[in-house]
Amino acid sequence: MNDYSALHTFVICAYRDNPFLEDCIRSLTGQSARSSIILYSSTPTDKQRELAEKHGLLYHVEAGGQGIHFDWNKALDLPDPPYCTLAHQDDIYLPSYAERMVKGLQANPDALIGFTDYADLLPDGSAKRWRAYLNIKRLMLTPFYLKRCIRSSFFRLSVLRFGDPVCCPSVTYNLKNLDGIRFDSGFSVNLDWMMWINLARRSGAFLYLRDCLMYHRISDIMETSAALSDNRRRDEDLKIFKMIYPAPVARLIHRLYAFSYRSNRS
Repeated sequence: MNDYSALHTFVICAYRDNPFLEDCIRSLTGQSARSSIILYSSTPTDKQRELAEKHGLLYHVEAGGQGIHFDWNKALDLPDPPYCTLAHQDDIYLPSYAERMVKGLQANPDALIGFTDYADLLPDGSAKRWRAYLNIKRLMLTPFYLKRCIRSSFFRLSVLRFGDPVCCPSVTYNLKNLDGIRFDSGFSVNLDWMMWINLARRSGAFLYLRDCLMYHRISDIMETSAALSDNRRRDEDLKIFKMIYPAPVARLIHRLYAFSYRSNRS
């Protein structure tokens, strides 16, 4: 087994007691290459501490209450290795994720982030890769199918102009190229999309690994589902579209983009 613990860290951002947390941990400890793993929480519980001790993880607690942007920013401050994946507690990382990602980033030292294709993990336990809205996202990523590592700000911003096709939990950050990056406190749901837009304006590359290397869980208890129910995501989508387009165009694109929500609730 390759040991990448000096190169790559998974930071699991845990929120209270999540029934899927241990499944996520097992997927990280079962990788084909060894990485450092930190369990981070601003809402600590005895169960989190027990799981960290059971699986031999570093358990880091911060005083919270300041929002998800605070947690993600703090989580990015923790690793010493250059490559960091903010692992979502609901999700499953397939065994080759870390090894494939580290090798890809090493081959492209100017990369800012690397991300992968993924499948939805449905409540019945099945993993579905070829769903309508996932295919739309892959269509949006067409430039990355022509060349998996893109250095052009124009093409990266073009990919992001019509929505966010980048699966946030699949992203690994190359911290040595990202001095001073911070998630925007003005967003509670689309802070990842806003981050990609900001990074797309920087010099460097986005790396896309086109194989399915993780499963993103679809569940009613997920923060994404809660955000959809109270319209936060829709409000933030429109906010970003208005940054890119005149208001009438932004509203039109926003209506078309909203159709993808239906798939995310199945």
